[in-house]
Amino acid sequence: MEHSNVISLDDSANIESVKVKFEGLKHVNSSHLNFYNKKFDNIKDMGSLLQAVKGVHEGLISTGIFSDVIPYITTDPEVKSKVDVKFHCVENKFHYTIGSSVNKKGRIGVEASAYIPGIFGSLSTAKLNFEASGQQSGECGASIFTPNIFGSNFNMLYNIYKTMIDHRQTSSYTEKSFGGILRISDMFGRNSICFESRARDTVTTKSPSNNEDNLSSFASILKIPNQSIKNSIGYSWNRIKQHNLSTDQDNLVIEKSIEPLEYIEDQQEPIPSMTITQLSSEYAGLNGDVTFLKLQGFHKWRGSFAKYIDAKFVRNLNFEFNMAFGILLPNIFSSDYPLVSTIHDRFFVGGNFGYHNCLRGFAARGIGPCELRYGSNQEQIDTSKPIYDYLGGEGFSLAEFQISYPLKLDFLKFGMRPHLTGFISAASIIEKTKDFIKPKCDVDRCTILLQGLRASTGIGLMFPINSANLSVTLSTPLKYCHTDLLENVQLGIRLAYSPI
Repeated sequence: MEHSNVISLDDSANIESVKVKFEGLKHVNSSHLNFYNKKFDNIKDMGSLLQAVKGVHEGLISTGIFSDVIPYITTDPEVKSKVDVKFHCVENKFHYTIGSSVNKKGRIGVEASAYIPGIFGSLSTAKLNFEASGQQSGECGASIFTPNIFGSNFNMLYNIYKTMIDHRQTSSYTEKSFGGILRISDMFGRNSICFESRARDTVTTKSPSNNEDNLSSFASILKIPNQSIKNSIGYSWNRIKQHNLSTDQDNLVIEKSIEPLEYIEDQQEPIPSMTITQLSSEYAGLNGDVTFLKLQGFHKWRGSFAKYIDAKFVRNLNFEFNMAFGILLPNIFSSDYPLVSTIHDRFFVGGNFGYHNCLRGFAARGIGPCELRYGSNQEQIDTSKPIYDYLGGEGFSLAEFQISYPLKLDFLKFGMRPHLTGFISAASIIEKTKDFIKPKCDVDRCTILLQGLRASTGIGLMFPINSANLSVTLSTPLKYCHTDLLENVQLGIRLAYSPI
């Protein structure tokens, strides 16, 4: 393509008219791009034009319809103030993924996904997914993502799903649920509102105690029927900020912010640091069986020691600090509705797989409040080796500090450069928030935190892959309870970003 008449990039250059054209469209109807055409109305100077081009380029990429969008700015050879803006769009094609895995117990997992972009010539993308693990766990769902609904700056995601999760390792119950989620967010997903309706089943072999005066955690959870309905509305705020050495600037496109760390050889320029901050709230109690207010937060700070210490050894040494919290509160809008939740709504910490609730060195969902597992005849299964049902908590807090050093291994040709890592992490689970918020004295609040405190440290290897880190860790607990499930060696995938 010839570009002999490329316009001057002088911000003060006057512009008389702008003509916009989208090229390369095969399945998408150009009428669905009128929303982006309007971005160039009333453009009078080059500075405003460049901002509009950048915004439209990022908006088209964020739709998920196009794998690449290349903008071109040219002028009329005779009238320099008349500008042509062309966007060469490369559409994504229908594609699918199939994968399988085997966990440490020999159970085979299968997952498959299909992506259908440009439904009926629109900018909507449909996704079908199926996952199965073992004999009793699986998930299937269908979702439709539509950007710029009704010509606005908001995107919409509608998802229906059915899940079944067997927590055989850590409990005697199986979670089943069926529901739908409607999520409306701004163009870059920084602010979003979510509406959810879900029917849940808790199938268990254990019967709660009939002693109402001293209800255990499990009994209090099962005061409501095993079948429950949750109707909720939630709001979440996400911010990803990438820091350069000289300036700080917001990186609005999430997909471009999450990049694997690269090896820097004898280079004084440190790796740019990044911060991710997330806050979310969910209110349940809209004509359902549960009522609560759930608050969650997460903050990640990633950077390089070279910015703070001028030494050759630390030139490639990086650090990452994570903090997270979650809490269930009673219905603050009415005193007649106390906190009522099921096992689905409580917080679980542990494992090396997931996002903000990972605590390495401990099994996933294997720490915190628990009870001896009983059979249907109320007798313990094996008195010589107690088995526990882990119930989660109504609140948790977590902190983790990790350092990593990229290894230069020339014999690895598969594109993933390993990092040697070391970490120390701690978390505390609160069984009942009312005992923590309104304790008898300050000493009781400290006692509750210490009773739920868990800590571990260790080393490992990390392989950055796109928006996740594949890691193998060897860890040892620093603070634990005799009822906890420990895992000294763990293989897992830690997500770099995931909405909470």
